[in-house]
Amino acid sequence: MMYNSEITIRFSNAISNVGAAYSLAGTRLLDNGTLISCIIKVAGLDTYGEFVVLVQALYLNGTIAYEWNSTYLGHIPQYDIVNKYDLPGHLVRSDGFALVVPLGQSAIIKLYAPITFSRGTYIIRVYDVDRQYETYGIKFQVYVTVNG
Repeated sequence: MMYNSEITIRFSNAISNVGAAYSLAGTRLLDNGTLISCIIKVAGLDTYGEFVVLVQALYLNGTIAYEWNSTYLGHIPQYDIVNKYDLPGHLVRSDGFALVVPLGQSAIIKLYAPITFSRGTYIIRVYDVDRQYETYGIKFQVYVTVNG
């Protein structure tokens, strides 16, 4: 079992054969219900960015501890998204429907859950529609430890 948060997950789009890759290195889950997600799109098309529609905190057995859906992700206040590069038109942002992540942009996103997380290891899993609106894309995930 891998517990390294320095993971880059790669996938291929079956429709267009365009590869995309994200790094979630540095993502942290706090016991107070806050997820501090570090996300970088490191490969793929740069047309509009990719759309993150679901983020889950899972127990190691796969049971959902909490999830943030597209409604939540589409309405994250800009002050909870810190882009590394100030590139107008190329910022990680909520668009009313999902979280948009452009190629090459690096951002820290704060998500809040109305629960507390117990000490232990969790899986943070991110779903990206990759231009498909009816079904979820392939999973991106990283293991994190809540230290209490």
